[in-house]
Amino acid sequence: MSLTKSLTDLKGDNEKISLTTDPSPVGNSNGGDAFEHMDAAAKYLAENEGKYEPMSETEMKKMVRKTDLFLIPVLLITATMGAVDKVALGTAAIFGLRTDNNLVGQQYSWLSTILFIGSLVGMWPMSYLIQRYKLGKVIGMCSLTWSSLTLLLCACHNFGGLAAIRFLMGFVECAIVPGCSLMVSVFYVKHEIPHRTAIVFIFMSSVINGALSALASTFGNHIPTWKYIFILIGSVSVVWSV
Repeated sequence: MSLTKSLTDLKGDNEKISLTTDPSPVGNSNGGDAFEHMDAAAKYLAENEGKYEPMSETEMKKMVRKTDLFLIPVLLITATMGAVDKVALGTAAIFGLRTDNNLVGQQYSWLSTILFIGSLVGMWPMSYLIQRYKLGKVIGMCSLTWSSLTLLLCACHNFGGLAAIRFLMGFVECAIVPGCSLMVSVFYVKHEIPHRTAIVFIFMSSVINGALSALASTFGNHIPTWKYIFILIGSVSVVWSV
């Protein structure tokens, strides 16, 4: 079939066809430099083009449902536990954190502010890491790090220690929003993303923080209750991260 005939057959009344003499790298695993510079997903598509039948609409819906059942709860709990670590400071203050750490003036307010300063400082390096390395591992390591820092809050006895740990928590926790958003965009097409992102960031932190704090208040007076709160929340977060 001639090129002219092919274009005539393909082109409709309101269609436009653009031509290029450059070979497409997709579908040609021997394309040299173009193939070598593809990312892993594009290479997989190029190497396996034509080997499998296209998925039916029923199969696509089944695949999306399976992804929903696994991925969305994992991201939801990870994001929520990160938010719980943040709001636990307010509950701890009710149970004596300010008195035991000799906080005066605006020091308690600064403990809330400095977390967001840490997030601002950490945004660039965290954004680089979630694009440079495996996304799931980066989010998991960040979750484990901020959970461990939550446990370390129990060892603080002054404003300096609390402020340093809160800054570091903000530094690693800033990976939550871009990391989870990127993870959703990897597994879903454009029209599937908005409502799933809304579910991930629903942040049930106040409910969970209230429940864990109420539980911590029943542990007795061997150590201050505010330390029990951080131990409980940090332990749950560490177990989830692992």
